[in-house]
Amino acid sequence: MNRLLSFSAACWLLAVLNISSVSAGPTFTLTTSDLLSSNWDMIVAGTMANGTPFSNDAGALSPPTYGGEFLTSSTYGVPLPSGFVGLVGCGVGNFGSLEYVSLALSGAAFSDDSFTLVLSNDNDDPWQYRLFADDGDNTVLGPWTVIGPNGATQALSVDISGLDGTGLLGFQIGSDVREDCFHTSLGTTATPDGIIPSPGALLLASIGCLVVQRLRGRGRI
Repeated sequence: MNRLLSFSAACWLLAVLNISSVSAGPTFTLTTSDLLSSNWDMIVAGTMANGTPFSNDAGALSPPTYGGEFLTSSTYGVPLPSGFVGLVGCGVGNFGSLEYVSLALSGAAFSDDSFTLVLSNDNDDPWQYRLFADDGDNTVLGPWTVIGPNGATQALSVDISGLDGTGLLGFQIGSDVREDCFHTSLGTTATPDGIIPSPGALLLASIGCLVVQRLRGRGRI
């Protein structure tokens, strides 16, 4: 039994090492001062270098408004995880079509391969998110991702290796359900439950389990 446990543990260790190798490479990480200072702005006008609007919210019911940054406070609404900052805005989204705004950190230096941000949807409605980066000449957009309500958290990442100099870095948030206020907190550390193994890691672990089963069937462990 001990040999079986040791072999299984070794398989999963190899899987974890494979995850690390897949994600290897410099990753842009926001500093504590980035998260806790008043550097975040909501952009509702203009376009990125590739022509993507920073906002497509027409303000059918009311124009988008930004409440700014909040830590743990009654204004934000929920206690935040340690090291997270909360961003609040209203008048975003509309029935039937995805309408969004951009929340950006300006003056980011592009010298890394990727940008990862942990986002927590602290509102009672689902919201859609995507990361973006723009150096004034090129734009990178991640896929739209739905993050569930009431504190659901997900780490999103985009490849920024093709960007140079400095520019804007952040995320877009929108809704196609209704016009509403968003409460979103962000940080740089994902919880273990938020780590999704790569396909290669899962395959390696599965092979290990099959080997264990065959050896058990032959009476070798």
